[in-house]
Formats: sequence, C-alpha cells, structure tokens
Amino acid sequence: MKDEIKDLLLNNVQKDDFINEYYELVDHLDYSGGLHEIIDSNIDIYYYSLRQWAVDNYNYIEEALEEGFCEGETDFHKLIQWGQYVQLTKQAHDYVEELFNEYNGKLFNTAPEVEPEVEPEVEPVKYETVLLEGAERDEYIKARFDK
Repeated sequence: MKDEIKDLLLNNVQKDDFINEYYELVDHLDYSGGLHEIIDSNIDIYYYSLRQWAVDNYNYIEEALEEGFCEGETDFHKLIQWGQYVQLTKQAHDYVEELFNEYNGKLFNTAPEVEPEVEPEVEPVKYETVLLEGAERDEYIKARFDK
C-alpha cells in the first residue's frame, strides 16, 4: 500500500502546490478518490483471510461500529471489512504524514523563483495648454463628441 500511495503522491502534486499540513495533502491526494481506491483495494475479500485478521484486530471492528460505518450491517464478514477499512485508513493517513514530512519543500511548497518586475522608465509627456474660446471651442467640442 505504501508504494501505491507514494506513486499517487508523485503523480498528483506540483512544485507550486501550497500544502500547509499533512491532512491537506490527504485531501489533495483523495480529491479524485485515489487514496480511497488504494485503501479499498487492500481490504481482504476471502472469508478465511478476514477471520484470521479479525482475531488480532477486533478493536478496529469495534471502532468501525462506534463510528457508525456498519449501521444496519449484520454480516460478520462485512463488519470485519469495515474494521479493515478503519485500520487501513489510519495507516494511509500516517504514511501520508510521513511523506508530507519527507517531501515538503521538495515536491511541493517550492515557490518558483520569480524575478522582480522592472518597470521601464518612461519619460513624462509634456502637454501644452491651449485655451479655446468662442467658436473654436464649440467646433472642437462638436468634432470631439458628436460622432
């Protein structure tokens, strides 16, 4: 699962992505459901494997029940799968936190170096003041605004 999550990270972050905390990275990686696909694909489907896992990990099944994931579920094997989901989600978040600490500033949060903009020097334009009076002013206004 770790390799899959690392691949997801490498393929879905950009150097200019700004990510403050690991949980923001979790949201970023799961934006399209990629992280949950990895978690779901690691849940056992065979009854024997599920029962073996349940022997040592019943606390995760209880946690899934407490969190309401299994509401209305009576199939014991489905309950075990929900327990695996809780465990794998925690493991995935822990690993994303490790990756965040390892790659922060290397794969993301690396602001591109921007050269300061230099404004070109512009010489001021000098205008002459012309005072129009009477008929000249009326003709100017008419030519300027009556289009």
